[in-house]
Amino acid sequence: MIASRLLFNVALGLTDGLLTALVLTAGVLFHGATSVGIGQALRVAAAAALSGLFTVFVSDYARLRGELLEPAFIWPRPWTAFLAASITLATIGLALGRIVGGRSLVRAVLLLVGGAAIALTGVWLDVVS
Repeated sequence: MIASRLLFNVALGLTDGLLTALVLTAGVLFHGATSVGIGQALRVAAAAALSGLFTVFVSDYARLRGELLEPAFIWPRPWTAFLAASITLATIGLALGRIVGGRSLVRAVLLLVGGAAIALTGVWLDVVS
């Protein structure tokens, strides 16, 4: 998934940049009014391609950040997401206990404790702020 997203961004940015360079130089190249050397053409193409790449990566970053923030808009209070996750973990623990045998309540409590530990680690790391 990450490789395909990166490939998409690079292809889009480079294509946009090269098309921009073509638009900027097409008149001069077609009419032959000025001689454009290969070095100058490559510099214009590189500058336009870098600009396009930068624009695509900035917009993709903004889109991904927006996707990370969307779940905060679903829940009326921040703690309700934690409550929903805890209930889901407990339910999974109970179901696993019944499916594989063993003490369902112990599995549910272990998943709750593990989920709480992971959540506390996330609070400590503060990756998305």
